Amino acid sequence: PDWQTGRAISVAERYREALMERFEASPEGQDLVRQGGTVGWADTLMDLGMGYLEVTPATMTAEQLDTILFELFPRKVSAEPGCGQEIVAELQAFWRFLQREFGLLNAGACLRVLTTATALRLEREMQNPANFGLVKAFLAQGLAHGFDMATPEGIHAWMETYNAGLR
Repeated sequence: PDWQTGRAISVAERYREALMERFEASPEGQDLVRQGGTVGWADTLMDLGMGYLEVTPATMTAEQLDTILFELFPRKVSAEPGCGQEIVAELQAFWRFLQREFGLLNAGACLRVLTTATALRLEREMQNPANFGLVKAFLAQGLAHGFDMATPEGIHAWMETYNAGLR
């Protein structure tokens, strides 16, 4: 267990945390941050890959990366409009890090998936309500109605309003 929070940490969470720490400290991660980027989308990639496709970066194929980007991200991930380029830029840096640091044989194929066209398509798919899962659709509706969906209070207020409308 995590002695600070008292909750159990899975092996998968420890793996992701350790890999993200190494990525953030790497030349690739540091370059990304210096250019105004963030480090966090790679963790989302790993979480979705491990949780839905049972793959880690070491075992992920280019086809599985494509599935994560164009099926799982749009259905599961809420992000500001314009995030497609940010996500792809970070994932490019992440796969370059994996290739350099661990010599992953699949890194080249995954990097070939991560193009400018990928960023544009990802942006379209993530903003298309037809692709939203139930939770993402609920959050998007709350945002559209002016609720702060980044806080528990805002989510609760939207839930109350939504439920009142159903009655």
